[in-house]
Amino acid sequence: HLSLRRQRQMCIRDRLFVPQANDVIEAFNAATGDFIWAYRRDIPEDLYEMVGGNARNNRNLAIYEDKIINTSDDNHIFALDARTGAQVWETEILDYQLNSATHSSGPIIADGLAISGRSCRPWGGPNACIMAAHNASTGEEVWRRRLIPAPGEPGDETWGDVPNEQRRGGSAWMPASYDPELDLIFQGIAVPIPWGSIQRDTRGGDVLYTNSTIAIDADTGEIEWYFQHIPGGNWDLDHPFERIV
Repeated sequence: HLSLRRQRQMCIRDRLFVPQANDVIEAFNAATGDFIWAYRRDIPEDLYEMVGGNARNNRNLAIYEDKIINTSDDNHIFALDARTGAQVWETEILDYQLNSATHSSGPIIADGLAISGRSCRPWGGPNACIMAAHNASTGEEVWRRRLIPAPGEPGDETWGDVPNEQRRGGSAWMPASYDPELDLIFQGIAVPIPWGSIQRDTRGGDVLYTNSTIAIDADTGEIEWYFQHIPGGNWDLDHPFERIV
């Protein structure tokens, strides 16, 4: 009898899994190119009006044991059976109509957790600017981390007098990196919105955690440290590129 681990390894061996536009995932025989299965997610009619058309593409997906794990355009995270393409579980991260966000990258796996970020839309409010961790086996949310400090949180003062509901930006739209020895996740965080400090009325403020690299405790979601590349930057110079350990 094959061990469960061996069976899981065999179900993804020699297969190529391709994330396509509009939440389509396809599996092929990597040696021959023969088509195996396709997963096509139902797309709400108003989705791209709410989250933007650039949500249609995704740079990567994650593989965990016998599952393919990805984030969806309608702000869910979901897992598929790698053998058949059947959905195993799904969890809503955000209500795309209430806290509109998009993405251009899928999750990574860190010690059994699926870690994903979102690119928040200006009309989605600061609660859309988050990273989240989900149990890769069950889809249960383990933690979520706002990337724009809320009132009373560390960094709140760096936004000056800008009300919480008007704070924008700070997206995490590229894949993170994970160091298993330190148990830290490294993520690049994008620009504030509006881009100009006069428009934001944050002149002289750092506007954390935008334009930064942050290190997050993989177990808790707590920010262990950050480095801000351009404090309070007034240019659309994103710093969310992949962090490679």
